[in-house]
Amino acid sequence: MISLFRWILLSVTFLFISCKTQVDPRLIAVRQGRMDLSSWDMAGKGKISLDGEWEFYSNQLLTPNDFKKDSTKKPDDFILVPGSWSDPNANSKIFNGQYGTYRLTILHCPGPELMALRLVDANSSYILWINNNQVAANGRVSSNPDSVVPKEIPLVKIFQKPADDSLQIVIQVANFFHAKGGWRTRIELGTQDYLQKQRDRDRLIESWLAGLLFILFIYHFLIFLLNRKEMASFWFAMLCLVSTIRIIVTGEHLLYTTFPDFPLAGGMRIEYLTITMGVPIYCMLSYEFFKEDWSVRIRNIILLLGGLQSLLILFTPVQTFTGMLIYFQGIVLLDCFYLVYIVIRAMFNKRDFAIVSGVSYGLCFAAIIHDILVSQLIINDPFLLFYFFTVFLIMQAYILAFKNSKAYKEIGFLSKELNEANITLENKVEERTKQLNASNFQLTDEKRKSDELLLNILPAEIAEELRDTGSSKARRFPSVTVMFTDFKDFTRLSELLTPEQLVHEIDYCYRHFDQIIEKHGLEKIKTMGDAYICAGGLPAMNFTHPEDAVGAALDIRDFMDRYKSERSAIPAPFFEIRIGLHTGPVVAGIVGSKKFAYDIWGDTVNLAARMETSGEISKVNISDSTYQMIKDKFNCTRRGKVEAKNKGEVDMYFVERK
Repeated sequence: MISLFRWILLSVTFLFISCKTQVDPRLIAVRQGRMDLSSWDMAGKGKISLDGEWEFYSNQLLTPNDFKKDSTKKPDDFILVPGSWSDPNANSKIFNGQYGTYRLTILHCPGPELMALRLVDANSSYILWINNNQVAANGRVSSNPDSVVPKEIPLVKIFQKPADDSLQIVIQVANFFHAKGGWRTRIELGTQDYLQKQRDRDRLIESWLAGLLFILFIYHFLIFLLNRKEMASFWFAMLCLVSTIRIIVTGEHLLYTTFPDFPLAGGMRIEYLTITMGVPIYCMLSYEFFKEDWSVRIRNIILLLGGLQSLLILFTPVQTFTGMLIYFQGIVLLDCFYLVYIVIRAMFNKRDFAIVSGVSYGLCFAAIIHDILVSQLIINDPFLLFYFFTVFLIMQAYILAFKNSKAYKEIGFLSKELNEANITLENKVEERTKQLNASNFQLTDEKRKSDELLLNILPAEIAEELRDTGSSKARRFPSVTVMFTDFKDFTRLSELLTPEQLVHEIDYCYRHFDQIIEKHGLEKIKTMGDAYICAGGLPAMNFTHPEDAVGAALDIRDFMDRYKSERSAIPAPFFEIRIGLHTGPVVAGIVGSKKFAYDIWGDTVNLAARMETSGEISKVNISDSTYQMIKDKFNCTRRGKVEAKNKGEVDMYFVERK
């Protein structure tokens, strides 16, 4: 177990080191200190994040007038926002100073006359100008550490856009407080209404979640007070309390917006303590659920490490313990790996609620890894943990409620059993008979459903062989026609659609493909993303499979042409298809012992794939072997010898109906 944890820690460390934040060239982003928004639809989108490469002037607190006096002034570097000037993963240079100036020039800014900026926080105080006007400030900025006052109050600041639609944003940032200085969160530019509504929505969500978790804390703490042996309720109550506190000191910083004079050092200690105390509490809750699977020694080590980390946070300067965040996160990861191991072990041992706990632990673990990557500026995403953790807490509340309900039900069940003792034997036999009949009917129905499901996955002959013998032997077929289809520019189109829309469009097309090949007697083999593979002449051999496959291919082509016309008329993005066929020998069967899938192998499959990749849009491209078998029944146009990847020059034909 120790060697496994060592391997996991090394892997995660390598991930942190190897990842490097970059500006996606496909996005509208800041590049070399400039951003052109002439193509941005501000009215439709509502906002844009000013992410990218800002000009940075290290150890200089410059104002717009300084740049106006010296227009040739060169930055020390272009560094990423959000980011830290001392972060090697984000910048080509590392700046170890405690203050600096960021600058961004925005060209052709669209939108109404009144615009707004949404600013969450910087480490750890800033002043922001737009053109020559000071728009926002947090804390006090100075090159003198004794004069700096750190603050973290999220702001939405409204400003009037100049007539030429050009903006120069200058930000002074000073940091003598945190281990990493710089602008570490997104700056969003947008319309006044959109950003204010978004800010209000986020605050409402966080307030609602904090209230919900606090109610759960009170409810389960009262349960513990009424029954001191119910330790699971106690640890769950403490976890809800810690989660409530964390919500109000992170995200929209409800603590600081409600109490602007609350010291940032105290709030930062509270924020870090929710990690170092929350994880041990989390582990204790797991321990109460699955005591038989836990190691008491490891539990005590987790509690000891949590206590030592909490002491460091309480009694060391903020700059010291914030610099140790990566080590705190490493310990959190180790704890989480052990929790996942415990819940997996509990599932194998068939403990109550192990599966539900496994799902919730897995979601939280994934969110923890995601948020660690965000906090280390390896990825640029919003934090997700408190959303997932809220779901986890609700699921744990359900488990506790179910356990309490189960105890009451058992009392009622015993009472019912005593009453049923007066029922005559004949009634008992009759009732039991009805139960057996119902069970038999249910078993029969479940068998029917399982048979139908198996037939949806495997051909009937293979499914029957698998039911009878528990396995299926691979078979060689001397002549089979294999069809490959593929959508052109699938990657580009997938960027135009949401994941839900993309899956809906693929499902719509594939359902029609399934109907077409069923009509022509073909067997669907599998789909791989935007590739659809089917074959004729198996598992039951026949002599018509070439013309069956070509007919199905032409029907699919015709369907996609109609689909293209319908989508173009809307207008909306649409798929265009290439189709390729080849006839030859294959080996077919199923492999493995779990998640059976009927598949085919052989050079025929590779050649069919080459026919598709060498084809053209809305054309059915066939090989010479297929052509020789269908040339009398279809119109074929010879393309000559066409270069096919790893196959050299191959005779190919386009085929159409007569």
